[in-house]
Amino acid sequence: MIEISKRLEMIASCTDRGRTVADIGTDHAYLPIYLIQNNLAEHVIAMDVNKGPLEKAEKNIRAAGVSHGIELRMSDGLSKLAKDEADVITISGMGGRLMERILTDGRSRISSKTKLILSPQSELMHFREYLLRNGFVIDDEKMLKEDGKYYVIIVCHLKSDTAFAPAHESCGDVTAQYAELKYGKMLIERKDSVLKEYIASELEVFKKLRGKLEAGTSANAKERISQIDKEIKAALYALGK
Repeated sequence: MIEISKRLEMIASCTDRGRTVADIGTDHAYLPIYLIQNNLAEHVIAMDVNKGPLEKAEKNIRAAGVSHGIELRMSDGLSKLAKDEADVITISGMGGRLMERILTDGRSRISSKTKLILSPQSELMHFREYLLRNGFVIDDEKMLKEDGKYYVIIVCHLKSDTAFAPAHESCGDVTAQYAELKYGKMLIERKDSVLKEYIASELEVFKKLRGKLEAGTSANAKERISQIDKEIKAALYALGK
């Protein structure tokens, strides 16, 4: 049996034994192999834009004895996936902006029945806002820490095939809206322990930086302090303080 990272294990646990899973940017196909070996999917379409990773993936799949359950495709994002061909799509291991581009370009291949499991490695706040402004409904979020790094996994679906959602819906509190986009509304409501740890580390950095800036009198220093105060306020809100 293949051993994979805790992050990939958590992504796998979100698939809910999907019939067909499409893994976008599969790299060496560790997730697809795990899904088949653990009966978490009947069929996996492992897709990558580069030939090298796909060749390595093919070797790994053969070595694991799961060639019967995994199909390899060279594809830029979702371009080689037909609409409704997969009931679950996973995308991880890349930046938020790249994932936005993949979802935007491949929108016609996603329906309201498709379950999306997304784990952006950067620009989380911008990515959440992108989802909420472009017709995606966030169903759940999970957070974990592995090898000193924090990872977020977003489970969502498209509200409808054509409609766009309104701007982020929350209470009228600007701090609440900012905090929910930055830290994740569901993680905040769940009082997620990993999120609390992450925010505590952020608060420590913010407070130290604020202390250094207080000695300055320039307009730039005052502007930075104002921004840090906004971050501190949002972090405290997320902690329920």
